[in-house]
Amino acid sequence: IGPVLAAAILLSILVRPLTDLVPGFIDDVFNAGPAALGMAMSAYGFGGMAGSLWMANRGRLEGTATIFILFSVVLTAMTVVFSALTMIYAAVAVMAVLGFSNSVSNNAAQTLIQGSVAASHRARVISLYSLNARAGPSVGALVMGSLSHIFGLQLPVGVAAGVGVFVVLWVSRKRATIVAASETAPVEYAEAPVHKEAPAHKKAAE
Repeated sequence: IGPVLAAAILLSILVRPLTDLVPGFIDDVFNAGPAALGMAMSAYGFGGMAGSLWMANRGRLEGTATIFILFSVVLTAMTVVFSALTMIYAAVAVMAVLGFSNSVSNNAAQTLIQGSVAASHRARVISLYSLNARAGPSVGALVMGSLSHIFGLQLPVGVAAGVGVFVVLWVSRKRATIVAASETAPVEYAEAPVHKEAPAHKKAAE
């Protein structure tokens, strides 16, 4: 659980603040208005919905660690690409990819965490994950927004996402450990042996 939770926390701070900073990109980088902001956020939402539906319909735990790592790489790399763009229509297309990869990465992380934690501790761990999902992007947006007054938006977002790439590469080295801990059925869910009670006449004979 450690590598997945650590990566989720770091990516929440380094990469996921982008959605809070999109209005600044629209105004300062793309020199566009509310219509462009609506297109960008709609594309992100469409991609997120598609990613959630795909994950919901997978119906199996096997391969989730690989999916988490793969789409986390896509998420961080495409955030670097977004930070370097100056054309609004290219940015809208990238936002759709970001929405899809963010949704898949988030859902895969939650699945892996729940699959590796005992039932008695699952609610506590998921509450920690949920707290991070709310607080992490806010902290990241605060830091990047403050730095944007000196460096502009593109550099802080691009550098943070670049660090995120290295975080995911570190997690990829732990893939075997994650698979062993998360992609097997927890002990408490194993089917208990069924003990058939002996017929009454056999009990009497005994």
